[in-house]
Amino acid sequence: GQEEFYGLGYGTDYFAKGQQDSKIKYGEKTTLYYGDQSDQNVLKYLAQDIGQGLDVIIDDGSHDPEDQILGFNMLFPLLNDGGVYILEDIET
Repeated sequence: GQEEFYGLGYGTDYFAKGQQDSKIKYGEKTTLYYGDQSDQNVLKYLAQDIGQGLDVIIDDGSHDPEDQILGFNMLFPLLNDGGVYILEDIET
């Protein structure tokens, strides 16, 4: 059978500073979230809305170390045991 995995990828297109917080559903399995990656309230909302059970998280957001640490601290707990958290382009 076909295996499924659940993940979260986010980047500057999704978490642009100053952009209104919102989410858009694309079908059953895809949701696009807009918000400021450096805003703890946005990440808290994201974590609560998604809940646990992710297999992979890819952070390709602001590349600011403070934002990356905040994102990691807020989102890492959403990963399943054995899940993978990937940080793209540290300090670029």
